[in-house]
This record gives sequence, structure tokens and C-alpha cells, in this order.
Amino acid sequence: MHILKQVFSSFLIVMLLSQSAFAVVVNNTGDGGDFDGGYGVCEVNYGAGDCTLRAAIETVNSQGGDITFSGVSGVTLSNGEFDAITGITSGSIDGTTATGGVFAVDGGGATLTGPLFDLQNTDITLKGFNLHNFTGDAIALDGLGDNAIIEDVAIYDVDGVGIDVKANNSGSTMKSSYIGVDRSLTSHAKKLSDGVKLGIGVDSTTIGGVAVLDKNYIGDAESHGINAAGASNTSIVNNHIGALNNGGGFVDRGNDSDTDNTGSGIHLQGNANGTTIDNNIIGFNYDGISLGGGFASVTGDVHIKCNHIGVSDAGDTIG
Repeated sequence: MHILKQVFSSFLIVMLLSQSAFAVVVNNTGDGGDFDGGYGVCEVNYGAGDCTLRAAIETVNSQGGDITFSGVSGVTLSNGEFDAITGITSGSIDGTTATGGVFAVDGGGATLTGPLFDLQNTDITLKGFNLHNFTGDAIALDGLGDNAIIEDVAIYDVDGVGIDVKANNSGSTMKSSYIGVDRSLTSHAKKLSDGVKLGIGVDSTTIGGVAVLDKNYIGDAESHGINAAGASNTSIVNNHIGALNNGGGFVDRGNDSDTDNTGSGIHLQGNANGTTIDNNIIGFNYDGISLGGGFASVTGDVHIKCNHIGVSDAGDTIG
């Protein structure tokens, strides 16, 4: 009996190690799903080894693991938004492994019925993507998707919310990304409604970071660059919001509505206890930072310091 327990324990350890090391490699630019719903090898056609991003997501949802890319640089959607990502835990979808260091998802002008990427499990990293040309939200972090990391993602030419952090999500980070503009800071026809939206009960979100390369470039939203309605312990640090400069001088990519001028670079309302807004460059918005609105005042301990609003870090007027 003792020997059987040892054998079973050894088998369980091997299985766990195998699962933790499992990786799905996207090698096909099509948009087809996995032939058996993700329960075997990732492939659209049986025996062909053709693994698309959609099929890879179905596979990790059923088996766990990470997603990487080999020899491909993008996909044009033909089947709508991807399945909600429920299977990756403490893993990543790493577009930096694609050809050129970024994987592009072209929505093909489609209107989605849900977010393009919906992260519904903990500790997922999504990095190295260009998401563009569709109507609908780009990325949603579910209340079950705590500790997500969104890194090196460009979201542009999208009519919807850039990153929607849902109620009660905790500990997530957005950094080194372009939200509302492409990587050259160019505007496009479709505009985001909000760049980053934080729902009621969201806690301990980090937008940007203390390192120079952590900054986000957030602009061209019809409403607010960052809209935090009832989120607490939020850290908004070292971002360019509305006034964007990646080395070629500041350009006007303000967050405001063309129709009713309600947009702010950063908007807080409700319980914002523990929020820190520090060392951001904010310009060309209708309001730089707005607190409350309508019947929703801001409550809690909020720290706003060392920001450049309407001026650059060199002291030049930028709008």
C-alpha cells in the first residue's frame, strides 16, 4: 500500500509538472477554431498541425498552458470575438514571440457581441499585441481575472472601451501600452469611449509604473482617458494622457467628446480611497483631472502630486 501511494504521488507530480510546462504554439494566420474544441493537439484540421490563435485559446481553456507564436504576425477575424479565456492560470499569451515582436489582430470592421479578449482567470499576462479595426470593447478583465498584466499592447481604430476592468477585479496592471492610438501615436477613424475604465469595487489597479518604460500613452477617447468610478487603491503613475510624446515632440490626442466636451484625462468618482495620481503628463483634454460629477462626489483619501497638466515636463505649454 505504501508503495502504491509513492507511485501515485510520483505520477501526480509528473502530471502537474507536465501541465505547468504545457505550451501551445500559434503557427497559422487563419481564424478557424480547434477541430475537437481544444481537447487534443491544437489544430484546425485533424493531423494538419495548423494552430490558429482561436484554436490555441480553446486548447488552453481545456488543458491550461501558455500561448506563444512562431512564424506568424497577425490574423484578420472572420468569426467574431475570441472565447472568454478561462483556462490560463499564471500564464501568458505572448505576442512578442510573433514575427516582428508583435501579433496584430485586425477585426475586419466587425461589430463584436463581447470583448475581443475576455480574461476570466487569475494571473494572466497578455502582451505584444496590436488590436484594431472593430466595434466593441478590446480587453475585459473579469472580476475573476485578478492580477492580470496587460503589457505592450496597442489598441486603436476601435469603437468601444480600450481596457474594461470589471467590478471587484483586484491587483491588475496596465503598462507600456498605446491605448486609443497606434505605436506611432497616430489617430484613426474609430475612437474609444474610455481608454481605461475601472468599475465599482475594483481594487489595487496599477496604470503605468515608476520605470520609464512602464508609461502608457492614452488618447483619442470620446469620454475619458482613464475613468475610475468607485475604484480604490488605484495607482496612476508616469503616463502620457492626451498629450503624447514618444520622442518626436508632443501631439494633441486629447480625451474629449466632439459633441459635449465632457472628457477628462483622468476622471474619478465615488469611493476612490487610496488612489495616487503621480508624475503624469496630461494635456489637450477638456479637463485634466476631474473629481466627481452629477450626484457622485469623490470620497476617500486621494493623493494627486507632481503632475504636469497643460505643460510638458520641461515647462512648455502643450494645451
